Amino acid sequence: MVVLGYVSSKAVCRYHDVFEHLNISVDNRLLKFTRPVNDWRRPTVVYMDITLYSILAVIEKSQTFTAYIWVSMIWQNEFISWDPSEFCGISKILVPKELLWIPDISIYEFTDETTFPDLPYLHIDNNGKVEMLYSRRVVSTCNINVHQFPFDTQNCNLTFGSELQSINEITLAPLSNSSRVTDFSWKVLKSQGDWQFLQIQVWTNQLGMDETKWDQLIYEISMKRRSMLYVINFLLPSIFLLLLDIASFFISDCNGEKLGFKVTVILGLSVLLLILNDILPSVSNETPLIATFCIVIFAFMMASLLETILVMYLKTGTPACAWLRRKRSGVTGSPGRSQKSGREDTLEDITMIERLSGSSKPATEERIDPRLLEFIVLELQALQQCLLSSHRDRGEPDYWETVATRGNKVFFWCYLFSVLLFLISVSIAWTS
Repeated sequence: MVVLGYVSSKAVCRYHDVFEHLNISVDNRLLKFTRPVNDWRRPTVVYMDITLYSILAVIEKSQTFTAYIWVSMIWQNEFISWDPSEFCGISKILVPKELLWIPDISIYEFTDETTFPDLPYLHIDNNGKVEMLYSRRVVSTCNINVHQFPFDTQNCNLTFGSELQSINEITLAPLSNSSRVTDFSWKVLKSQGDWQFLQIQVWTNQLGMDETKWDQLIYEISMKRRSMLYVINFLLPSIFLLLLDIASFFISDCNGEKLGFKVTVILGLSVLLLILNDILPSVSNETPLIATFCIVIFAFMMASLLETILVMYLKTGTPACAWLRRKRSGVTGSPGRSQKSGREDTLEDITMIERLSGSSKPATEERIDPRLLEFIVLELQALQQCLLSSHRDRGEPDYWETVATRGNKVFFWCYLFSVLLFLISVSIAWTS
């Protein structure tokens, strides 16, 4: 009997009793329409805190930053309070957000209106402290500086503030300092994509227009790009193409293989430039170092190609060699004629010699025609000039061939020194 009496004497309390005591209902619209202060001159202090849960995307082309964050806001409602001892120790209740006043805090950089989640409930304690917790997928604008791409560090801001109520009505304050926000974000961070999260800095600011000021709370998220993928897929192939262009100096200039090889290398670099064009934004405050890197390498290759054309012209493009090249290929006149025409020209030369000789008699019986001797001398002089001006196994190079050979050596060393100096300068600029 004693036990039954003790059980029956315990009071039974419901959350509904607290709602009735506080007069929180759909009909009481004053709790929703008015700022919850007893003195209108006193501003409502809103404490905020965010936690970075995931870095989803950083798009350079559109200059946008996408992240998933948790947001916590706490403020005081002076119209709400109760004694927990009168309600069986109930010290906290959940209230639908449609029934109470909520500060109009938004993100100034927010660009996607369709990503706001529903905020169903508010946490309220017996002292009137209201806490609102929610998660949000944020798509915001971010001033992305790609000057040091792909070794860049980006800082994207999330600015919280009221759009309607000035600093006389709502003031913002951080609930945690920068180090605490950073540490907790490191603990819960799930994905970072191509980026490595560094830290979050928080500070307050005031936005003024005329005589009105708005309080702002700014969270700056710092992150560093993971550059290994870009180094392997872009930078190393560019350097390998440059090394191939340097190695092409050791290809012989006697034929067109060297020229064709250099053109192929330039085409390979052009493909990499097209890939880079899809990554970098069309408008940037500073020229990206990687764009300068590619343009200078392209200029090096173009200078090497022009130097090869000049050397090949000096070595094989002299007029004295034209006769020997036509004899070697069996072509005279236009390049489109066949070897058969060359053989016909040779037969014509033989016919001319027989006509000039006049007969098949020995030279001791009849005097040789002077025109035949003149023709033979001219042919021998042309052959001598060509042998002196082209590479022969037992010949000596002429003046222009010597100039081309020495100039090619000087250009190679200058080219190699310039490439090394440029690579060192770019490396220093990227790491600074």
